[in-house]
Amino acid sequence: MKNQRRSETRMTLAEHFGEECAESIKELYAQAMTADQEERKEIAACLRAEAAKQQKDTVCIILNKLAEQIESIEVSE
Repeated sequence: MKNQRRSETRMTLAEHFGEECAESIKELYAQAMTADQEERKEIAACLRAEAAKQQKDTVCIILNKLAEQIESIEVSE
């Protein structure tokens, strides 16, 4: 029973990396919000280049979607 409780409170490796990934996305999005249009295009290009290297379609789709969203941000400059 004690082991069961301990395992219930432990974060799985997938959960840990999911949270780490979510935090990275938040930071990247915050950076994009303060960047000018040219910098946002550079960030999007880097995301697309990274997407092209990925083995998993899901990761590729997510990176490309982030690139689209970052490029479409309109910040009053």
